[in-house]
Amino acid sequence: MHRTARSRLSYLCRDSLGVWQVFLIPPTGGKPVQLTHGSVNVQSEARWDPSGKWVAFVRNDAIVVASVQPGESFGKTRVLTDPALGTPSNLVWSHDGKLIAFNRDVDGVQQIFVVTFDGHL
Repeated sequence: MHRTARSRLSYLCRDSLGVWQVFLIPPTGGKPVQLTHGSVNVQSEARWDPSGKWVAFVRNDAIVVASVQPGESFGKTRVLTDPALGTPSNLVWSHDGKLIAFNRDVDGVQQIFVVTFDGHL
C-alpha cells in the first residue's frame, strides 16, 4: 500500500538529544516515527510534495528533501541549495513535484527563487 501525505501528519519535535527533527504520525493516532536524524535542528516545518513521497524542509540554512517512502530509502535526505546564500523560507512545491519555490533575503528584500527536484536522492 502506498502511503501519502493524507495518511500521515508531519510535525517538529525534539529528539532524545534535544535536536529539532521531523516526525510522522497517522492522523488517527498511533506511534510517532522519527523521519530525520540530523545533528542540527530542522529550521522549518516539513512541506509535503504532491505525490506524498517526499518532504522538504530547511536545515543548516539549506533546503533538504527527505524520502517518506517505506523501506530502505525512508529518512534518506538530499540537500538542494547552497547554505551560504542565506536561509530559505516559505517553501512551496509545484503541482508536478519538480520544483520548489522559496523566499530568500537579498540585501534586505525578500526575493523568490526556484530549485528543481528530479525525484532522486
